[in-house]
Parts: sequence; structure tokens; C-alpha cells
Amino acid sequence: MIKMMALGDSIFAGWDGTKRVADYRRIPEVIGKINGWYVNNQASTGTTFQDFSLMTTKLDWSECSLLLINYGVNDWMFGSSVDEVRSQLRSGISNVRQANSDIRIFVMCPTLDLRKGRGTTLDTPNQCGLTQDQLNDAIIAICQENRIDYHDWRKQPVITKDNSFWALGDSFTGVHPTAATSLKIGKILANEMNGGI
Repeated sequence: MIKMMALGDSIFAGWDGTKRVADYRRIPEVIGKINGWYVNNQASTGTTFQDFSLMTTKLDWSECSLLLINYGVNDWMFGSSVDEVRSQLRSGISNVRQANSDIRIFVMCPTLDLRKGRGTTLDTPNQCGLTQDQLNDAIIAICQENRIDYHDWRKQPVITKDNSFWALGDSFTGVHPTAATSLKIGKILANEMNGGI
């Protein structure tokens, strides 16, 4: 059986903007259920790529065959720079591969974050000048550098400004998908990830 570890922020931890959804409705668990994989979801609210790098040194990777990663929205919201994102993602990947060279890694790029207000676009900079477009580009560049599969939501977004009132639990000034939106995301990723196993 595939044993998948999931690391991420509140989106994987199941916070929908107003409440925590049942574990079986969280994105990693949806993927596991669809594909018949064991899931160890270690996601935690409010975390960033710096937390990812630290977590990778504390977890046992010996039994894992797959790592699913989702960070980035808090890096943008709380003011990380592009260099910090690159450095911490590289460091975490290196830590995992040193512990288990056979592990497969898959990265879910960040979904749209509207917490800076209704006028937010993918070109809205944070206090370090990092836009959501640049954040996604930086994550993808590190994935390509390390031959890691990823999903970029900008190509066919599940969350848009137009549907955010219904797609996000915290509505058009939020970032957290509802249980129904998490199910859609999970189904897309389950199909995409299973093709590489």
C-alpha cells in the first residue's frame, strides 16, 4: 500500500475559514480514499515553507513512499520573499531525500488568496514585493530543478474571484476552501497523482 505523508498549512489541515471540517473531508484524506492510500496528514494552520523545512527534519520518512506538499499562501500573506521561499523549499526537499531517496514528492501549488481584499490579483505584491504569480513561478522552478511533479492551479483554477463567495468558507476575502471545494481539489489531484504511481 502507498503510504502518503501530507505537509501543509490550514488548507490541508481542514480549516474552511469558519470551522474545521471532518478529517475525511480534508484534501489529503480525499486523495487517499480515492486512490486507496494510507494518509498521515501532518498539516498545521498558519504554517509556511520555513515550517516545512523544519518539519522535514523531525519526521520519520523511512516508511513513506509519497510526500504531498502544500504551502505558500501564508508565505505570501505574512511577507516572505521569493528567496526565502526558494531556500526553504529546497532545504525541505533535500532533508526528505537524504532520509529516503526513493520517496516520490508531489507539490500542490497555492490556490488563490484574497485575504488582502477584493481588489487582490495574482499581481498584488506582499510587503517584500512577492506576488502570487511570482510565488507560484518560484515553487514550480524548484520542482523542475528537483524533478518533482506539481499542480499549478492558474491553468484551470478551482477557486476564482468570481466563484470565491461559494468556493471559499471565508468568502471573497478569504483563502480557505469549503468542504465541497476541497473535494473537487482532492479529486483532481487524486487522478493526477495516481498516474505517476
